[in-house]
Amino acid sequence: MDTFITSYVIYAALALTLASPFSYVAWRKGRLTAMRNFFVGALVIAVLCAVLSVVSERQVEQCNDAGNPACFDSGAVGLQMLFLGLYAIAAWFNAYFIWRD
Repeated sequence: MDTFITSYVIYAALALTLASPFSYVAWRKGRLTAMRNFFVGALVIAVLCAVLSVVSERQVEQCNDAGNPACFDSGAVGLQMLFLGLYAIAAWFNAYFIWRD
């Protein structure tokens, strides 16, 4: 449970930080509903990334328990970065389009 909470807080902070340009532009243009939707999206991304962290940790533990000396799950980290990257790109593009509106 500690892994889930820690990962959730870290990834939520990262997602909200990456969406800060969108938040600023949406606040300046009065698009509070869009800003709220992106905040909800950041929290959903954080939940997905936290679940991936827990699953990855459990998978590595099972691999070590099976007797393998060098277990590492690099796929989870890549998928987490993909989720955060796509979220950031979507937020930045939307910030640009709202700014141009």
